[in-house]
Amino acid sequence: MSREETAQYIRHQMKLTGGNLPVFTDGAVQMLYAASRGIARMVNLTRCTQIPQGTIRAS
Repeated sequence: MSREETAQYIRHQMKLTGGNLPVFTDGAVQMLYAASRGIARMVNLTRCTQIPQGTIRAS
């Protein structure tokens, strides 16, 4: 996927899981894209590991 398609995919996946607020900043989406190379499976793996880490840091 392209960077924009990856961003749309992340937004769509977050809506499916009940997320209403933007969880990832544009910079975070860019990093997810770079880490995953736009491969959906890698986006999911990377995204799922980053949400708990962000929650821990915000506490």
